[in-house]
Amino acid sequence: MEDPKLIHLFFTDDSRLFCKANLEECGNVLKFFTVYKVVSGQKINKEKTDLFFSKSIKEDAKDTIKGMLGVQEIKFYKKYLGLPSLVWRGKKASFSYIKEFVWRRLQG
Repeated sequence: MEDPKLIHLFFTDDSRLFCKANLEECGNVLKFFTVYKVVSGQKINKEKTDLFFSKSIKEDAKDTIKGMLGVQEIKFYKKYLGLPSLVWRGKKASFSYIKEFVWRRLQG
């Protein structure tokens, strides 16, 4: 059986990969980057690539993974298109600013 051919690749900006913070998973991410580059002719811009770790990951593991991937860590997620990138348990609080913004616009 032949692998499927990539016919269209319009954009891949702002993709997110989720994996466990260990060397095996990190190796899989590197393999993915290599295959992506070969198949698409594009490469990953490491200056625009960030890592986000959960609080339970030890600093030495973070340092190893950051070194292996060659990218920087961010301590908190930014907003994307005006919406929070990660929403925890406080969903009402996370999105309350949208309600306030719309209400102000309707009043003005």
